[in-house]
Amino acid sequence: MTNPFELQRLATRDPADGDAMMTEFLKLDYDYLDTGADLTLPIAATATNPIVLLNVVHIVKVAFTGGTPAIDVGDGTTADAYIAAADITEGTIGNIIQSRGAGQAKATGEYLTAARAITVTLSADLATGTAVVLAEIFRL
Repeated sequence: MTNPFELQRLATRDPADGDAMMTEFLKLDYDYLDTGADLTLPIAATATNPIVLLNVVHIVKVAFTGGTPAIDVGDGTTADAYIAAADITEGTIGNIIQSRGAGQAKATGEYLTAARAITVTLSADLATGTAVVLAEIFRL
């Protein structure tokens, strides 16, 4: 019996053909108490091993409360390069927003030839909340 959930790749003619044929997801789980490195998702691109960042997704798992919740997802230089606080409904469990198609500077993705990090910026005075950031990448 075949498992309907099993992922299979088509056979290639050259073993190297299948090296980079699927996208991958990098994941950052965080909560309202996290700071610094706990709010950073590193992407290990190099000139010899470039990566295409296709999409950044933010999912609220536990509603953020306290103060005026605001979350930006950026690139370490621009706080909202991928997802702006105005696009995230911080107080709604299950709120999903993605950079693809958004009006932010890097909504269409990036070709990375050097290490990069996706950073989350949280507003002050949060009392509760957890979320996850996913980065969809393609290794070249």
